[in-house]
Amino acid sequence: IVWVLNQPHSLATSSEASQVQLDSFLTIQDKARERIKDSFTHLIHEVPSATHYQPQWSKLDQLPEEELLPEYVSAIQSLRQLLFTQLQGARPLQAASVAAQLRMYVDLVQKDHFSISLAKEAFEDSHVAQLCEKFGVLAQEFAGDLPSLNLSAAMDLSEQSIQEQRDLIIKDFHLGDGFLRRLQQCFRKKRDELEDINQEMVLAEWQKEVHSVAESGRCFILSKLAIELPKYRKTYGAIFSKSVEAKARDFALQVQRSRVAGCVLLRHFAVPVAPWFAWPVMALYIRQGALSGILTMAVHGVVLAGIYSILQFMGRLPFYVDLDYQVLKHHP
Repeated sequence: IVWVLNQPHSLATSSEASQVQLDSFLTIQDKARERIKDSFTHLIHEVPSATHYQPQWSKLDQLPEEELLPEYVSAIQSLRQLLFTQLQGARPLQAASVAAQLRMYVDLVQKDHFSISLAKEAFEDSHVAQLCEKFGVLAQEFAGDLPSLNLSAAMDLSEQSIQEQRDLIIKDFHLGDGFLRRLQQCFRKKRDELEDINQEMVLAEWQKEVHSVAESGRCFILSKLAIELPKYRKTYGAIFSKSVEAKARDFALQVQRSRVAGCVLLRHFAVPVAPWFAWPVMALYIRQGALSGILTMAVHGVVLAGIYSILQFMGRLPFYVDLDYQVLKHHP
């Protein structure tokens, strides 16, 4: 246990005094505290004030490191190193049982008696988490790489594989029906998590397929994807459920909308009507003579093309004459 003393009045001289206070706290004639003292290695670490500006104390978690006092930052780094060093020789605990164990330890410190119910709950939570975690690991090993069509069978095989270990724990520690109910609840939750992951992996494969079709340069991709969709139903069966298929369709529609918005350019509207404007302009040039009019029009066309290219390169071209202007993207 690392006891953290925050904002000591004198950091330079308080280390020994803090250790004396901790020892006196732990050596009080109290059976609960005696058990805490004997069961753990006790370390103490002092952390000075993070800032001298009091209004900032309520939002220290939002302040950048540059605004905190250097001695505070250094003390936090030392605390982190201390914790990592001690964790190298610590016994790992199942995450699901940590909450119950912490409640048990707090109860030991605050009260004079040992809570048997909390200890039993922490003990059972530890074994439930251990078996449930092993169930998930074995299920993924049996199923292979996800997405897998054999996930359901793999989970059944995984549960059968740890049944002997489960029965041995129940027999050795005389655990009742409550333990079995909680273990089955954990198994069902783990099954749901693995099935969700399997479906998400199928959906990820579909998204890759949609992006591949979209990157081919096609503006309209739904016709191609409509051919691929039945293949996914046939390949993945129940995994490609109605909810997953609905998400797949929505994703394809979103990509289709973005493709159409990027494909429809101003040139698609301007080019079809350009001949209707070209003849009146040409008529103005050849009015004084066909040859001289065509040459003049050609010179003016080259000049205008040069100006157009320069403005387009500089990004100063007005949108109403930019042939690459994405109409639907800016005016949906």
